[in-house]
Amino acid sequence: MLSGQRLDARSLPQVGRTAAQAPRFHASGGNQRSWPSTAPQTNWATLSAVQFKHSDIAWSQILMASGECNCGSVSFKINADLSDVIVCHCSICRRATGSNGIAVLIVDNERFEWTGGQQFITSWTKPDAEWEMSFCQRCGSPVPGVNDESRTFVPAGLIIDGGENMKVAHHLWVDSRATWDEIGDGGRRHPEAFKE
Repeated sequence: MLSGQRLDARSLPQVGRTAAQAPRFHASGGNQRSWPSTAPQTNWATLSAVQFKHSDIAWSQILMASGECNCGSVSFKINADLSDVIVCHCSICRRATGSNGIAVLIVDNERFEWTGGQQFITSWTKPDAEWEMSFCQRCGSPVPGVNDESRTFVPAGLIIDGGENMKVAHHLWVDSRATWDEIGDGGRRHPEAFKE
């Protein structure tokens, strides 16, 4: 999870929704702010059967991305085109990863599927914040976790296939970033949680 807040189903841009359907960011304390999409989003729900009608490929067989932890024990697939990456630079995410923060994708649960190793997943919830991190028991890699009742957060570094269109779209909590952390991409910078 990102920086002491829960990303709810109305928050960050996600795969499988159009900009008009973009969710809202839910910071700790209940503040909600809209989140604009910076990249074209595919609305998979509107793809008609006609597009696949003359194909031998079933909708459930279309695999757009896959990923796994460092040791390969935990694996998953995502049936959506991946694009917007959100990087959180808060101190909680830095300590959880041992780096400058965490880069994640937000995916609809209906587009996410575990393919192995769920029995190796452990989660830790920070006692004084609405923040949780899931990780592989064997190698310690951060792994996808519950974002909210309808979405999953996926650490972007776990994607091994299908991430060709991924690009950092937003940086959160940049005023909290480490002194050595220099942001060098074109992602939109937010001093704290997202604000329009």
